[in-house]
Amino acid sequence: MVSNTGNQEEISIDDALNKIGVGFFHYRVSIIGGLILLSSYLSVGVVTFFMPAAQCDLGMKSEQKGYLAAISFVGLILSAHLWGFLSDTLGRRYIIIRCLLCDGLLYFITMLTSSYYIILVLRFFNGVASCGGVVSVYAYVGEFQPTQFRPRSLMIVSLVATLAYIFLPAAAWLTIPSKWAFELYPGLILKSWRLFYIVNGIPSILSVILLLFMPESPKFLVAKGENEKAVEVLRSIYKSKNNNNDDNFTINNIKSNERIGKIRDDKSKIMAFFFLMWDQTIPLLKKPHLFNFLLLSLSLFTTFFCNNGMYIWLPVAINKMSIYEKESGKDVGTFCDLTQYVSNQSINPSKETELIMIENESYTSNMTTNLFKAAEETCIEDIDTSVYNIFMVSGSCQILSWIIIVIIIKYFHKKYLLFGITLCAVATVISLKIPNQLITVPIKSSLIVLFTAAIFPIINSLVVDFFPTNLRAMAGCLTLLISRIGTVSTNLMTGILIDKHCDILIWLHICSISICALAIICLPSSSAGLGKEQKRPSKTEEV
Repeated sequence: MVSNTGNQEEISIDDALNKIGVGFFHYRVSIIGGLILLSSYLSVGVVTFFMPAAQCDLGMKSEQKGYLAAISFVGLILSAHLWGFLSDTLGRRYIIIRCLLCDGLLYFITMLTSSYYIILVLRFFNGVASCGGVVSVYAYVGEFQPTQFRPRSLMIVSLVATLAYIFLPAAAWLTIPSKWAFELYPGLILKSWRLFYIVNGIPSILSVILLLFMPESPKFLVAKGENEKAVEVLRSIYKSKNNNNDDNFTINNIKSNERIGKIRDDKSKIMAFFFLMWDQTIPLLKKPHLFNFLLLSLSLFTTFFCNNGMYIWLPVAINKMSIYEKESGKDVGTFCDLTQYVSNQSINPSKETELIMIENESYTSNMTTNLFKAAEETCIEDIDTSVYNIFMVSGSCQILSWIIIVIIIKYFHKKYLLFGITLCAVATVISLKIPNQLITVPIKSSLIVLFTAAIFPIINSLVVDFFPTNLRAMAGCLTLLISRIGTVSTNLMTGILIDKHCDILIWLHICSISICALAIICLPSSSAGLGKEQKRPSKTEEV
């Protein structure tokens, strides 16, 4: 039983977490947080791999594929603000469990659906549901951590989540090439792509099961005024670190100046809901939070713009490299040489497979145009499995880079580590304009993806550092929303510019990542958690 003795000096929640120190619990919650974030990554990325295999079953042409790829981002963007508000008012764990449960069930329902339009609607709600998890996870994990361990724990979350970059292509490689099929009911034939799709829902359900055995964030409980529950959470953390022994645990009361908003009684329920959401948002748009909020949002927007623009088009660049080398006889060129050469050439009509692979090209020959139309009308399900290998190699490199960051982040100032990584990305994007051996083009593109992907988790950890408990999830959701606008923007602009105006596209990437570097260097240096990791308290220190 927790005693709240009056002569006991109150202690802040951060001081309490710092005194408890780091134990098995902190690594466990970080890994579970990584699994939650991985589920969100899978929800967004799964479409990339199942669309080519499902195009015949669902009767999809390029336009329909574009809608299917974008619809989950629409759901994510439209719901991000709402989930941030609900996470800050109802609880991080509360929202994550319900969102991921819905996300997992939607995978199963989609597998049993044969209509393209129904799947389109379900994918929208997949985006809505997965957004609730990704908005809340950094706040949830970060609010259990001692100050000195928080940056590292959030990097562990991101590191575990990057396994999605291997999980997706590996699951696709193991399932999609299979040719089995059987009729489940009239009008629905189960094929390998449906098995692949539902496999990607397993991490969501697994995350829900694990969260059932985890407590709510102690910082959220304190902000909500439930100090006794927060003390019990701290006690359980302490016991997990000290062989289930809490004899030296002396924390009886927690002080906090932060409070969760409540619905106003003098308003209708609907109006009160929106008033409270506004109250939760408006502090981010005022001092002292506005400047940091704008800089972090700008950094994420520009980083996602550059990262997603390169990641999605990496397989296309590799395919065009082989065609450029074969048709031109050259082994030296730039990224734009590849895309513009292939775009401006009439492909040999005998090379039907190459014609089918490159969908958005201009062909001057009538014979070629006719063949292209005929190829479009013939639905082809065969998948080139080498694409999966490319994605697995790229994903492995990202995981390796994040492992390195997890190791070194405690030795470097976060702001300057970010700035250094961003400068590497700027230099690599600029190098795309320099003619080199063709093999360097996909290598450079992969390095851009590598450097920009390493920026994400550090910026997300700064969101936790810069904003108080009662605004943290809202700040996370709004920066996420802005970053996804960057994703949608780069996909639209790349499709328009890559063939005929590639140089403009490369300059856009150079400008975007340069703006990111400028925003990072303007960030303040004195916020908690920005410095090097402090010395941890002794394991035997009394709490």
